[in-house]
Parts: sequence; C-alpha cells; structure tokens
Amino acid sequence: MELAYPIAIDLGLSVKWSDRNLGASYPKDCGTYFAWGETEPKVAYDLDNYHISDDIFELEHLHIISSDRSRNLHATYDAATVNWGKTWRMPTMEEVQELSNKCTWKQTEKSGMKGYEIYGANNNSIFLPAIGYRSGTSFRMTNSLLYWSSTLCPTHTSYCAYILYAYLSQSTTTYYNRCFGLPIRPVSPSRYGQS
Repeated sequence: MELAYPIAIDLGLSVKWSDRNLGASYPKDCGTYFAWGETEPKVAYDLDNYHISDDIFELEHLHIISSDRSRNLHATYDAATVNWGKTWRMPTMEEVQELSNKCTWKQTEKSGMKGYEIYGANNNSIFLPAIGYRSGTSFRMTNSLLYWSSTLCPTHTSYCAYILYAYLSQSTTTYYNRCFGLPIRPVSPSRYGQS
C-alpha cells in the first residue's frame, strides 16, 4: 500500500531524498511545477508574471538568497520548506551533482509514467518522473527530466538557476531560466525522515 505523505529515502548521500515530487500524492505522480523562488503553482510561467528580481545584489538584500556566496534560496522562498515544513527543502546544486555523480541511473516506466530509477550505493532507490517543464501555459520537453535546485547561477547572467537534467540515461547539472515552471524533488537532512 502506498503512503499519502512523503518519505525520506537514504541513498547513502549527504542528504535523504523524498520518494516523491513536491505536490505529488504518490511516488509515481508528477507533482506540481514551480517557478524558481516561488512557493505556489500558477496557470502560466513566463517573465510577465515572475516577480523575483534579476539583480543579484537585490536578491541578497531582500534575503531571497543567501549572501554567503552559496547563493541558495532562503527558507521563505523555498517551495519545499513552505509546503512541507522545516524538515524539507530544495536540494542545492552540490546535492544535485552528488545525486547525478554517485548514483546509478536507469530509464524506466512506472504505471505509464516515463522516468528514471536512481539507485544509491546502498541499493535504495527513488523514481524521478520525466515530465519536462512549463513555459507559459505549455508543457515542453515532456520526455526529459528537469528539476530545480535551490542555487542561483550567477555566472550565466542572473536570470538562471541550476537544475538537474537528464535525457537518454545521461544526467548532469545545467541552468535554466528561473521564470519557467519545473518540478521539485525535496531533500531532508540525514537526521530527519526514514531510510
């Protein structure tokens, strides 16, 4: 029997990963799309209705991101923390890279949903649906996997944030425009959750 609340899965990494996307009732569900730094879903995802500044100094001054050079979202702007509570948050770029580099990725399909089963060295696994992203009111790249990290990408102009990206069994980190709607897979510090 599946549980209607998230479980933190130990993959042998620095944090535990949720068994489901933010907004999903079950692990195989799509969940909800979010613009980076916004905590509620919306009908359209574009620059016209995206209200977070492109200026890095202003983002730091308004405490939207940290000013410690990590440039990660503060909890108030972290959709995972706001919606699931303080034991959950969005993964940082480093944690996304760790999932990409230290786990085994296998393309698969569950109940008609394409995605990736990701195995840790301890053989525990999570399923990430490949559900693309939202641009305006449209769904794009629906067979690709794109998930937000909490980390701003200041080196490629200030309008991008880092993401986890996978296509054809290759996973990596790259960056994407922050106004687009992407899914989020929350993480929990190791002292929380279950294995």
